[in-house]
Parts: sequence; C-alpha cells; structure tokens
Amino acid sequence: MDYFHLRVYRNREISWRAFSSTDSIASKPGIVYHAKNWPMRSPRRFPMRCPRPIPFHPRRFGQLATPLGLVIALLGLFLGGYATWQLQSLKPATAPSGSPAASGAAPSTSTSASAESASVPSQGIFALAKLEPEGGILQIGGLPGDRILEIMVQPGQEVRENQPLIRLASYEVADAELALLDAQKQRGEDLRRIIQDSAQAQDAEAQAKIAQARASGKIDLQLADKKIQLLEGQTASAQDLLARLQQSGQSRLEIEKQDSLLKQLQSELESARISRQHAVEAAERSERLAELQRTSARKNVDRLLMEIPAPLPEAVRLATLRRRNGEINAPIAGKILSLSARRGELVGQFPLMQLADTKRMIAIAEVYETSKAELEQWLKQGGVRAELESALIREMVPEKKLTGTVQRVGSMIGRNQLMPLDPVQDADRRIFEVRVLLDQPDLASRMIHHQATIRLLPKQAEPAAR
Repeated sequence: MDYFHLRVYRNREISWRAFSSTDSIASKPGIVYHAKNWPMRSPRRFPMRCPRPIPFHPRRFGQLATPLGLVIALLGLFLGGYATWQLQSLKPATAPSGSPAASGAAPSTSTSASAESASVPSQGIFALAKLEPEGGILQIGGLPGDRILEIMVQPGQEVRENQPLIRLASYEVADAELALLDAQKQRGEDLRRIIQDSAQAQDAEAQAKIAQARASGKIDLQLADKKIQLLEGQTASAQDLLARLQQSGQSRLEIEKQDSLLKQLQSELESARISRQHAVEAAERSERLAELQRTSARKNVDRLLMEIPAPLPEAVRLATLRRRNGEINAPIAGKILSLSARRGELVGQFPLMQLADTKRMIAIAEVYETSKAELEQWLKQGGVRAELESALIREMVPEKKLTGTVQRVGSMIGRNQLMPLDPVQDADRRIFEVRVLLDQPDLASRMIHHQATIRLLPKQAEPAAR
C-alpha cells in the first residue's frame, strides 16, 4: 500500500498527516490540503505535528513599511526646511512700511532728527491707510424677531435726519393699537359730554326746585303773616269790646258771647302762628331736599364719569413707543452705503444697513512706532500734510492722488490692523494711528474702506522726487 504525505492548513496551524491511497481525501471548509507525491513505507516514521513555520504575508510587510515611511517623511521635511532657509537667506532684506528704513530717516532723538531734516530734505513717512467717513459708519438694525414689512430706501441714496428707512410688522400692530386707543378715547369723550349735559340739566332742574321752594315758602310766610296780623287786630278789638261791655254793665249773655268770640280769635291766632312756623319748616325742608337731590345728581354724574372706559396714558405711551420702534428712521443725514435687508425677512442680530455722513472723509494711517517722535516734531513746527496713492486712486482721481492734513496723532501703540499686499513685508508691526482730514471728500466717499499707501510730509518741506 502506498502512503502520501499531506500538509494540512487549518486555523493557521500546520500539521503532518499520513494518508493511504485508499483513504478518501475530501476538502472541507477551512482546511486546505497540500500533498507531496512521494511514496511512504510507513506513516509512523513521520510526526503528526511539526513546529509552525513563518510564511510570507502582506500584513507583516505593512508592519515593516510604516516605520520606514516615517523615516522617509522626516528626512523630506528636514531637506525642505533647509532649502527654504537657504532661499530666504539669499533674498535682500526689506524694511517694513513706515519704518525708518522705508521712510529714509534713521531712528534718532528729536534733536538729531531736526538737524537732519534741516540739512537733508525728508522723503516723508510711508504707511498704510484706510479711507473712512469722519463720523464713522453707523450700523442700522432693529428689534430681533420682528419681520421686515417695507424698505423705503435704496443703496447709495441720500437721506435726511429722521427719514423713515425700514418699516417693520410691529409698526402696523402698534398703529392698530393706537387707533383702538384713540377710538376708546373718542367714545369716552362722547359719553362724558352726554353725561355732563345731562348733569347740567339735572342741576338746572334742582336749582329750579330750590328756587320754587324758596318762592313758595316766602309766599306762604307772607300769607301767614297777614293772617296773623289780621287775627291780632281782631283779637285786640275783641278784648277792647269785652272790657267796655264789662265796664258798662251789659248783660251777662252779651259778655259771655263776646268772651267766647275773643277766645275763638285767640285760638285762631295761635293756630295761624303755628301754621306760619310749619310753613317756615316746610320751606326749609323743601330747600334742603332740593339741595340733597342736586348733590346726589352731582355724585351720580361723577360716578358715571369715573366708569367711562378711558385709555390709560401709560398704554398710549407704550403703543407710541412700539410704533416708533416698528419704524427705523435715519439717526443722521447721510448716505446709504449698503443694504442687506430683504422684504419679509426676520430681523436678527446683524445690521440691516450701513449709513454714514460722507461730507467729511478721513484717512486712518497706521504709522510705524519709530516715526512717532519725528511726526510729533513736524506737527509742532507747522503741521503735516498727507498724500495717498494707489492704483484705484490713480484711476479715479484726476490729480492721481488724494491730499489731506493730519488732524490728530494717536497716543496708543498697538498691533496693526491693515495687512500689506506684499508677502515679503512683516505682517505683525507695532503702530500708532494718525487721522488725516482729506481735501477731496466727494472722491474719497466713492472708495470707503479702500486701502492705500500714505506719505506724510512736513508742510514747510517741498515734496522730493520719488
């Protein structure tokens, strides 16, 4: 019987097995059979397992390639940096804009600078400058969350102070609130007028009742007084007659009859006096009642006036303030520089437009800090003039440059905000700001935020050839 020597790969384990020619060798999942065709006398002479060999695999090559690639990358970076350093060392050194080397003046004290400027004409101080309106650019915005209803201006339009620029949706709401408050106020005034007219009529009626009560009481008193006078006269006559009858010795019947008549007259007189007192009291009661009715009518009128629904002054002021905030007006007279608002948009945190007064334009120059002493000395000697040049200025200005006068020299030293276009120059410089009032504001207003090169010269010095 012939035997075959098979190498079996299963789960990365290698084993040797002996099979006879009569055995069924079938490939199973995960098992690979590799047979060497040589006959074997006995399978016992070969071991069933052997040490695992180290076959070649792509993953093992990747483990070796990673450190090798890192070494190659570091070597390339080193060579590139060395080449860059060599190229930079070959370039000529350039002085930053506004520095003493660029302006042609060596850094020295004010005494040496004045002596040098007296002997050698100064080339000026060069720096970067930006064109700005003198009053700055106003960022116009609205209350966040409101909606833009109407835009009443266009970019580039000249506007006057307090001119409406943008109308928001809250303007209509506040306007409707004010209209409602005005209607309530008008209705309250109408009701007040009606109540006051009714009160006047009631007061007139009460006064008429009082006058009537007084007149009626006066008449009653007059009648009572006349009746009392009449009864007093009759009583006095009856007393005299009774006395004469008693003295003359008349019959007893006549005397009793006269005495009875006297008593009747006295009784009527007493009754008349009581009636007069009652008439006085009745007149007083009628007058007091009329006064009470008049007072009650007045209080009723006051109560009705208090119940009239009238708008509060605070509500009117609040609605007026809402309407004022719903309409954005121009705070100053000027020109609309940009308009980023669109109809129907919601107002956010960003400005809706930019407004500036372009009648006076300035240039803000960033001058190198070493030129501060020289510039201040020029200001003391008679002032400093400025010249601005750039490609855009040469195209738009007939004189090929903008001129101006230095207004103010800043006292704070800080980092520059204007970046030079030349990549070789320093991007980080220590500068101070200089404000220059321009002589051509109408031309400069067409180039707001334009960056140009400015040249500062003393006024008594003539411009040297550049």
